[in-house]
Amino acid sequence: MVLRYPEIVQRIRIFPPIKDYISVCSAMALIQETNEFNTSDLAQGNIVLENGEVFKSDYKLTINDQQAIGSVACQNNWYDTCIQWLTIALQSSEQNPKMIDPITLKELKRNYRKAIDAHDKYLDTKGPVSKKHRTFALPFDKNLRKKKKFKKKKYFSKVEKVREYHPLFQYEIGQNLKDNNLFTCKEGEKWRTEKFNARLKCFNLHHNDPYLKLGPFLLEEKNHDPYVVIFRQILHTSEISHFLSTAKNNLKRSLFGGSRTGLTRTSKQTWLHDKTFNLPDTFMDEIVPKGVKNPYKDGYLMAQNMKEPPALPANYTVYLKVIDEIAFKLSKKIQLATSLHLMGVFSSESYQIANYGIGGQYATHWDAAGYFEEENFKDRKKLQNEAAYYKAVGDRFATFMAYLSDVQVGGKTAFPLLGIAADAVKGDAVFWINVKSSGKVHPLTAHSGCPVLIGSKWITNKWIQYYDQYEKFKCDLSEKLDNSHHYHLKFRSNNNQSI
Repeated sequence: MVLRYPEIVQRIRIFPPIKDYISVCSAMALIQETNEFNTSDLAQGNIVLENGEVFKSDYKLTINDQQAIGSVACQNNWYDTCIQWLTIALQSSEQNPKMIDPITLKELKRNYRKAIDAHDKYLDTKGPVSKKHRTFALPFDKNLRKKKKFKKKKYFSKVEKVREYHPLFQYEIGQNLKDNNLFTCKEGEKWRTEKFNARLKCFNLHHNDPYLKLGPFLLEEKNHDPYVVIFRQILHTSEISHFLSTAKNNLKRSLFGGSRTGLTRTSKQTWLHDKTFNLPDTFMDEIVPKGVKNPYKDGYLMAQNMKEPPALPANYTVYLKVIDEIAFKLSKKIQLATSLHLMGVFSSESYQIANYGIGGQYATHWDAAGYFEEENFKDRKKLQNEAAYYKAVGDRFATFMAYLSDVQVGGKTAFPLLGIAADAVKGDAVFWINVKSSGKVHPLTAHSGCPVLIGSKWITNKWIQYYDQYEKFKCDLSEKLDNSHHYHLKFRSNNNQSI
């Protein structure tokens, strides 16, 4: 059969681009690392959970897939996992020689030898494990195994992964959090003791408001410093449906660092604008460059051109324009629940809606930009606009992250330095304070989106800005008492009913 050109093009479109294929292989390697799955099980298309539950796929990984995942593991210096995958690929090629061509088989054997050499070199010079690499306990080279340092060790198939658990310690922004991230995604809150959790409560939250007493918010405290809570079933099904229907045809690949894609963040996203302010021309002319059309979206373009917080017109609220009625009402609900100000010009950002498919995840990061720490923007010209924005409106004071879907397996939101791993439950929302009283980023708010194993994860984020919250909290110069401390005390003092 001879295919015509249009038919060939159409068939090619069925197959994923090479970048997407590599990303999928990277996601598979990360899923295995995060959950410590058996390599043979994954190769057969099976996911076996710790409780014994088995999820079987109709498809098995091909020899090329196994080799590609192994190569990704090697690139991350996970040499034990890399060699396991390449070994499985070699075994599969011996069992099914017709499933691999001679050239690919030759390449597979060459990659296996390279992995063995790199493994032994790392093991001999740097030891079996560090924050940046991991190997087996013993080298593959027989001569190298004769060294005294290897003779003293008992053989075991796989070295324990690096585990450094430091609850509530002083942590420098920018340090490697990968291992803590993996641990928290897998085991959640197991290491948090009863004494550690003793002061945490669940509330019917009403802030002594008669209206809210009739229909209070269900709040579950997860941590006090920084303050992290879960609002149970705060989103209505109609709100969720609206957000999903708005987003599905407008998704684009999520970026990190301003313009990059990669394993750090594997998701798609869009934005939903709840409101805007059509401010008078006399005010806008002082801020917005001439010739710029439609300059205001969520305050970003306007704030780029500001060197200090703006002095808004006294009656600016009359210029409020609702863009999306449902999103605007949700913002009002969040305002009631958090007692924070969301209705100002620069009070909050628009809603970010994101989707994480199988293997989708977001590596450990901070939501607050940290513009007070000038080194975060030094020599990074691409971020100057972002720095200008946060200097004008204040950093991301708080994050309200709501789940728009359930996730069958995986997809938790993990705070590795706090030992918190919140399950993705449709209608629930995780809320936390990002900054200290000084305006600096709270290091312990580092968080990650754990890889999705089975299902699809939909979320929406609402980031609340710093400057419009000035009057809500005491200004304490001490680093020991931050905004989170005052915030949770405020909630406690409102005589909310414990449940």
